[in-house]
Amino acid sequence: MSSDNLVDAEIVLADGTIVENANATKYEDLLWALRGAGNAGYGIVTSLTLQIYEIPKTVTFIDFTYYFNLKSIKLIYQTLNELGQGFDKDLTMIIGFLHPGNMAGDWFSAIYKNARYPMNTEEGAKHPRTVSKSIKIKSFYVNNPGRSDKGVESLFNFMETIKKEEGCGFYIETTLYAGGKVNEIPRSKTAFVHRDSMYDILTDVSLPLTGGEKCLYLLENFAKEFREYIAMKLVKIKLKYDPYEVFRWSQSIPASSSS
Repeated sequence: MSSDNLVDAEIVLADGTIVENANATKYEDLLWALRGAGNAGYGIVTSLTLQIYEIPKTVTFIDFTYYFNLKSIKLIYQTLNELGQGFDKDLTMIIGFLHPGNMAGDWFSAIYKNARYPMNTEEGAKHPRTVSKSIKIKSFYVNNPGRSDKGVESLFNFMETIKKEEGCGFYIETTLYAGGKVNEIPRSKTAFVHRDSMYDILTDVSLPLTGGEKCLYLLENFAKEFREYIAMKLVKIKLKYDPYEVFRWSQSIPASSSS
């Protein structure tokens, strides 16, 4: 993950202080928070330094599509649960469920495939593509022994309910990475706590141009069973660098666990 390879950051704090280097030797707590806490609101990040790696020249990609139902989805997750921690670390399995009308695939592929001009050309650079739909994305992490049949039914019922709402669409993606690098890093090493997860479930709900409150309500209701308590260490760092919550929005870390 990108956050695991963050080695240095420049950040402007709430009191106007410019931290030129938040790294392993200076402002270690800020670096810890930046490595996995997302857009948490500790300041304005003006620069990031990341460790980079050489990518493989070729990869093998297998893609297949079929119509799913509850029985087939249960079988899919039972298989994921069985593969579990023993999955080869050089392999990645991504499973997506799509309701027609939404973008199919990940963000880059959706833009790349639907662009009027190919992105890897000069014309593509001159004509960037914009997406007219609004979307709401949530991610959920599933630990060993994996999602139960009852949990799969909950996911399936959520998808079926969304399909009945006019203008609502979804793309739900599950990535199996139990044998990958992400789980080799200790849970306390960074603010990203999902180190012992077997796979994640990303829900991408597309909203109509007007309204969409019911779509958001259904997603929030589904998310309740996955919700976790606030990490107190993140709250303490917030209190240290931004006690008056100068940087505050719906997804920022609060300065109090009761906020």
